[in-house]
Amino acid sequence: SRAIFRRIQINLLFSLMYNTLCIPLAAGAFFPFFHARLPPTVAAISMALSSISVVMSSLSLRFYDAPQVTEYRPRGWLWLWQSYEELSQTEGGHLV
Repeated sequence: SRAIFRRIQINLLFSLMYNTLCIPLAAGAFFPFFHARLPPTVAAISMALSSISVVMSSLSLRFYDAPQVTEYRPRGWLWLWQSYEELSQTEGGHLV
């Protein structure tokens, strides 16, 4: 689940960066400063390529190999409670 969440974050960051730069460029917001415009066909192609790159990035999760877990240890407070029970059983009911 961590790898999937990390990939979602990367895709979100990529699309956010792309949209903050390319949408104003396609709308002509930078024309007074740089005297450059993006033709509508190039803007449409770049939007399609942006979507394709996000999909390809998500498909790269197919090649992820999960690490092998030898011992299961619950996370959070449950792990602490189980450790407490193990200690109390091995020390004759008393914690050291």
